[in-house]
Amino acid sequence: MKRRDGSIIDIEITAKQLHDGRLLVFVKDISQRKHNEKIIKNSEAKYRAFFENSMDGILIGSPDGSIYAANTAACSIYDRTEEELCKGNRQDLVDANDTDFKNFLDER
Repeated sequence: MKRRDGSIIDIEITAKQLHDGRLLVFVKDISQRKHNEKIIKNSEAKYRAFFENSMDGILIGSPDGSIYAANTAACSIYDRTEEELCKGNRQDLVDANDTDFKNFLDER
């Protein structure tokens, strides 16, 4: 919406018809919300680019070991597709007898 001073703002309009036929209209300035959404979108794009283009293998998962996502480098390291990695668990990728890795996880 263009204001009288010429500035542009984003608005949200909600209207409701009353029993007597009149309209009740609410206009809300959502410029800040739109600005925040743009910042989040840009941040997500940076994260996604970092994740996808990293030379290091990155797995995203939960504390219980479930894997939600794997980047290309991780797929190459483990010689599996992302789908295969996500069907498995972190424990499937590490030797159960590797005490260094177990200690690392315990410290977290």
